Amino acid sequence: MKTINKITLSLVLISSLVNAGEIGIDSLGINVGKACIDAKQSDKIGSVVLNKSPEEKYTHFEAYTLLGGIVDDKSWKPSINVTYNTNDDFKNYLLMVGLNKHFEYDSFNLYAGALVGVGKLSWQYNPLNSTMIQNYKSYSPVGAIQVGAEYKITEKLLVGLNAKYYIHEYGTSLKATSDTLTEITHSYGNSVSIGLRFKFE
Repeated sequence: MKTINKITLSLVLISSLVNAGEIGIDSLGINVGKACIDAKQSDKIGSVVLNKSPEEKYTHFEAYTLLGGIVDDKSWKPSINVTYNTNDDFKNYLLMVGLNKHFEYDSFNLYAGALVGVGKLSWQYNPLNSTMIQNYKSYSPVGAIQVGAEYKITEKLLVGLNAKYYIHEYGTSLKATSDTLTEITHSYGNSVSIGLRFKFE
């Protein structure tokens, strides 16, 4: 809960700074759901057998703001997204910016977009008995595409479904003995979530 509060506070601070200029806040939103990250083991030296494979599914939290005043066409909405994913094995943090095309209808919206940013993946466990994890924190550029649909509860409040596909290159090196070394890489992920968005404009 403390991490979620920090994410929300960071987003509000970023939005406040943006809103101080000519750029305005179009809306604020949150998403909660499930995410999955791939885990691929590749032996480099010797043979290493993990006593436990990494858990690839985790809980997904996202807070974001859509910005107005940047693109003349209001159907194009830039975004700032802060994401936190967690399970017993990993903690994943993402800070991304994106550009999204919105299609508005009487009672619902559809949208699609692309995002870029940076991420950090932290390992929370040791998959080898009595063996130190090397590179237990991994950083990577991240790209993502997303699609979504929203239902208008009111003109300013919307509930929606969001799906994202991520590309990144997290990795960690595990050394069991002086003669054995293996690496685990995480090259892609995805998330599906439901959320709320409040429009100011």
